[in-house]
Amino acid sequence: MWLLSLQSDDAVSDFVTWRLMGLWRKKGLVRFASVEFPKAMKIEHDMIDPAQKNHQADIVYPVLVKLLNAP
Repeated sequence: MWLLSLQSDDAVSDFVTWRLMGLWRKKGLVRFASVEFPKAMKIEHDMIDPAQKNHQADIVYPVLVKLLNAP
């Protein structure tokens, strides 16, 4: 499992997200990786949707592909 988070995304609570990850770990989640884009990058909530005028697929897609191809 992997988690991609954005410090500049106000639509999702980091606290709730990490709490959920903690609960999943207690239930047996072993393989876990996370990537966090810093606030300075200004990556928004709909960052991979090419229909969004402010999408940043050119930055985010390579990270997603790397995560998907990880062992």
